[in-house]
Amino acid sequence: MPFYADSDKENLDKSIYAEVCRCFVVDAPETEQPYGPQATEALRKLILGKKIEGEAVTRDIYGRIVCRVVCDKRDMSLTMIRQGYAWPYYQYFYRLSPKERAAYKRAALLAKTEGLGLWQEKNPTAPWQWRKDHRTVFTRLMYWLRRFVWWILRR
Repeated sequence: MPFYADSDKENLDKSIYAEVCRCFVVDAPETEQPYGPQATEALRKLILGKKIEGEAVTRDIYGRIVCRVVCDKRDMSLTMIRQGYAWPYYQYFYRLSPKERAAYKRAALLAKTEGLGLWQEKNPTAPWQWRKDHRTVFTRLMYWLRRFVWWILRR
C-alpha cells in the first residue's frame, strides 16, 4: 500500500522508486487541521488499488513534482474539491484554461453550497492560512528536514 503524506499528495510508483507527487491547483487540509485525516482517507479510497496517471506540470518550492493526477478517467484535484475535501489553489489558476478554471470554481461552489466535507464547518480555515497561523519557520524547517532524512534513508 502506498504512503499518503497528505491528502493533496500521493506517491506515484516508479519502476525503481516512488516519487512524491502533489496534485495540481488544489490545497487540502493539513493532517493536523480539521478534516485533514478525512481528506486523506477520501483520496485513499479514490485511488487505492487503481492505476494512477500523473502528468508532471512543474516542481514546487519543496522539490515535489506537481502533477495533474487522473484515476479512472477522473481529475483527482477536481474530485477532491467537489467532495469538499480541498480548496482550489487560485494562485495557480493561470496555468488552467478558462474552461478548467470555471469547472474548479463550480466544483468548489457546489461543495460549499451542499455543505460537503470541510464545508460542514461554518467557517473552515484554508490550509494556506492554517499553515501561516500554526507553523513557525522553525517548525516548517524541522518538518522538511524530517522528510529529507526519511527520503535519504529509504533509498
